[in-house]
Amino acid sequence: MIGRIPIMFDRTVRPEWIDFALEQYLSSESEADLRVTLRRFMSANVEGVFTQQKTALQLQRAVGYKSPLTRKELEGYYERLASQTPGERNPLRFEILCRSNPFFRDCVSVLRKIRESGVECFELKHVYERVTALYGDRGSVPRRVRYVLQTLAAFEMVTNVGGKWRIEDSLRA
Repeated sequence: MIGRIPIMFDRTVRPEWIDFALEQYLSSESEADLRVTLRRFMSANVEGVFTQQKTALQLQRAVGYKSPLTRKELEGYYERLASQTPGERNPLRFEILCRSNPFFRDCVSVLRKIRESGVECFELKHVYERVTALYGDRGSVPRRVRYVLQTLAAFEMVTNVGGKWRIEDSLRA
């Protein structure tokens, strides 16, 4: 029996949090130290202990000890981010998320295909259907897709207009 593909994207991520988490990872002495630092940071940025813990873990999966990216790759990203102004960093931050999280990358791919088909504004159900085809019919898919869309909205790559989502030019491949 083939198991389910893990989603592993369960909280909205703000672009500037990636910078902070990456810097903390590179200067941390252990995973436990980084976990404490990120949870403390998240306590000032989001409500609820559970949400703070899950968001800290999400950042760890992107740019921490749980990231599929190597330390050397993350050091390279850090150097590139440090050479840019905060306003110029979104493409690199976005690349980090796409490389570190297959579910995020798959959602972006679905959105790009929707855009390529000529649709500029879409309803959530169109994304759910396509993502469910990849990840199976489970209750967590709609919520996780919303987290991806909220993250992309923070990156100004999608906007919500009257209950429909608009794909901005910055999300084009």
